Amino acid sequence: MTRRVQLAQERSTYLSNISLDDLLKKELFPTWEDYPPKKAKEGCQEIIRSLILALHGEEKPLSVAFVTQKLKECVEQLNQFDRKQKKFIETVERENLCEVLEEVACAAKCPSLVEKIDEWKDW
Repeated sequence: MTRRVQLAQERSTYLSNISLDDLLKKELFPTWEDYPPKKAKEGCQEIIRSLILALHGEEKPLSVAFVTQKLKECVEQLNQFDRKQKKFIETVERENLCEVLEEVACAAKCPSLVEKIDEWKDW
């Protein structure tokens, strides 16, 4: 088995088992040290944490409509924040944000919503 296949399988297993509780404990964007600026990192962390808390606080099982609304609001907030911070979201940040949003969608038991993120984001 190639390393890439192994990593893909590990990610798939991780996503199928992730919970909102896990995400609340997770350090978001630990590799963002030198770039983006601290204010940008903290803003993204706050926006994502707000999404996780909103989903976590809702009665389970979560409805697809509710998760869709909250996920879309989060992406729109990230769009606005990126514009305010002079477009700091570049390739690495985009990939990291998409990974975390995928984790949130999977933890909310709505993995199909990941495809919608590309429609909503402008970064």
